[in-house]
Amino acid sequence: MAGTAPTYSVGWKKNSSMGISLAGCDFNCPNCDKTEIKEFKEDFLTNILDIKREITYHSSNIDSVFFFGAEPCLQRQALLSLARHAKTAGLKIGLKTNGTNPHTIKSLLNEKLLDFLELKIQTNFDEEIFEKATKSKNFFKPTDSIIQSVYETFNTLKFHGKHIDIGVRTIIVPEINDDIEILKEIGEKIKSLTNTWILEANENLNDEKLNEFSILLEDFFPNMFIETHKSLSSSE
Repeated sequence: MAGTAPTYSVGWKKNSSMGISLAGCDFNCPNCDKTEIKEFKEDFLTNILDIKREITYHSSNIDSVFFFGAEPCLQRQALLSLARHAKTAGLKIGLKTNGTNPHTIKSLLNEKLLDFLELKIQTNFDEEIFEKATKSKNFFKPTDSIIQSVYETFNTLKFHGKHIDIGVRTIIVPEINDDIEILKEIGEKIKSLTNTWILEANENLNDEKLNEFSILLEDFFPNMFIETHKSLSSSE
């Protein structure tokens, strides 16, 4: 467990949330702002009962619990256990994920333990560009297999996630995905999944370029609500 924030504010319908950060990630994004919690470390070992007590203690002052990371779905059993506890306390549940762990997401959906999911999609699904953006391939899992896992998450959400709110966030990074054609391809992939797309500017991308992308994409995807934000690294 990388940490908790009892009054964590999220952009999810202005809910008052407790944020729970789970360490560990299967991506090595060059622009990552969570390098300090990317690896599993002994310092992060936490008694899950202590976290459950925190949820119970704050439950009268919040209406939701939001799981984020690094990549929270890597800690499947801890995530499920905490989500069950939060639901028992009458709280809504949100999750930020890169989508590479469809089985964890399906488990949450099957138990009706999700109310909101934010999917972080950084690039189109061209293998070379995907690897450049995520640095995620390894000996056991090549890029095409990782991409297939994200596609499986898409299908899981389409068939089992109709009862939850879904949003997609794309962080635009110069020389990686600051290309309108790449962004259009992302839009084509996600338009059947959600009508909410958040474009977030990396610290090296100026506001003018971000707004330019937003205007162009609104023309291409008129039925999609596109938000723009400067870097929200403090709330990731």
